[in-house]
Formats: sequence, structure tokens, C-alpha cells
Amino acid sequence: MKICRYVKREASSPGSASPCYGLIEGETVIEISGPPWGAWSRGSRSSRFSEVRLLAPVEPSKIVCIGRNYAAHAAELGNEVPKEPLMFLKPPSSLVGPEEAIVLTKYAQSVEHEAAEKRCSIHAREGV
Repeated sequence: MKICRYVKREASSPGSASPCYGLIEGETVIEISGPPWGAWSRGSRSSRFSEVRLLAPVEPSKIVCIGRNYAAHAAELGNEVPKEPLMFLKPPSSLVGPEEAIVLTKYAQSVEHEAAEKRCSIHAREGV
């Protein structure tokens, strides 16, 4: 089962600006009634895959990151691996979906390409 979060490419249709979750079946995306981690059912509305724009799969309220946790990468940068995890936050606006541009501001002085290869874990509590 493939599940996605998307918006319709056609901005003029009613409700097109609201992100939806859907099932990808071949060249069709079938809207589901809620987020995939909760109760949902298969809806009656569907769109051709070419008619939707995929979004990042989630809308987190915060993104918690751990830095310098790989000894080899820390050594490449001339840093030591810290005794305690180096934690920092990223704004939810830093999350991009498939085929979206990664925008670097004029203030970005050092950008590590490895960041694009990182994986994340999503944690949630029931009812939150």
C-alpha cells in the first residue's frame, strides 16, 4: 500500500488548496478520509497522478535533530564527537516535498549536502 499527502494541481477547483492524504494505485490517487496514522476509510474522490502535486508526508509542529553523532563525519569537519548528543531544532517550514526546490537564503554560509540523505523518525502520542 502506498500512501501520499498531496494537493490538486488545478488551483481553481474547490478545496484544492487543502492537503489530502490518498492511496496511490497505479496512475490514480484515491482520497482517504483522514491521516493514515488514525482511523480512515477509502473515499469516493480520485485524481489522476498527473493532476496532483505530492507534498512532504507530514506536517510536524517541530523537528528535533541530533548533530555530530557520526564519528567519521565529525572528523571530516575537524570536530570531536560530543559526550552528550548535540540537539537542535529546525522549523517545520524547512521540510520540503518531492520535486520541491530547496531554497537557500542569502544567509546560508555552509550547507552540508549529507543533510538531504538523512532519515527521520516520526513519533506521536494518541490523541495529540
